[in-house]
Amino acid sequence: MSLKLTKPQGHALFVVLTCLFMSCGISIALTFVKLGFHERFVSEWTKSWAISFLVSVPIAFVAVPVARRIADSVTR
Repeated sequence: MSLKLTKPQGHALFVVLTCLFMSCGISIALTFVKLGFHERFVSEWTKSWAISFLVSVPIAFVAVPVARRIADSVTR
């Protein structure tokens, strides 16, 4: 059995995975700047990551198509 997604499902997966990776990296960086390697680092980072991921996904579903249209309008 092979798992194949439709184009819209693939796009949705792409958006969610991009948000997952970007929110992880940004939340690690910001938590480190805020706390350094503190004993609360992991708990603060996971809380920050969860919030940033939940915020970034709906924004990305709106922003990605807009960004694609803007990029398409200025390219040949």
